[in-house]
Amino acid sequence: MAVIFIYYRYVIIPMRKKHLEEERNLRLEQAELMALFAELSPDPVFRFEPDGRIILANNSAHKIFPHKNLLGEQSKKILPFLESYDFKEIINHEKVISFTALLENKYFQFIIEGVKKFSVCQVYGRDITELKNTEKNLKEALLRAEDAKRLKE
Repeated sequence: MAVIFIYYRYVIIPMRKKHLEEERNLRLEQAELMALFAELSPDPVFRFEPDGRIILANNSAHKIFPHKNLLGEQSKKILPFLESYDFKEIINHEKVISFTALLENKYFQFIIEGVKKFSVCQVYGRDITELKNTEKNLKEALLRAEDAKRLKE
């Protein structure tokens, strides 16, 4: 009986503690990697509270607004096109809204997603300026082609 107690006390318990510690470290590492994923995204990522206060902005978001302190600022002050959105409603109904906006002379497609569990809005942006310019050039080329066709007739 004493051998079992000693084995349990000096082998099993330390192994359990080590396992729990390794598991906790793995979870922390995974959380850090997930945070790094958003932070290093080449596109802007924001997180808002229900009142619209910015609580997270990744490096790309800071590059778009290099002379502004984003954290703690009201999102509608930094991103005026958000004025028509009710973040509390988006969060409570877990809505997903997609729209395009002109920001600092670039076109961005934004997706706003409410996360009720954490009472936040996640906002993901994507620079689509090149796509918009290509679309504009194609429309102009189409108009020129139609004009040339009319002149031929």
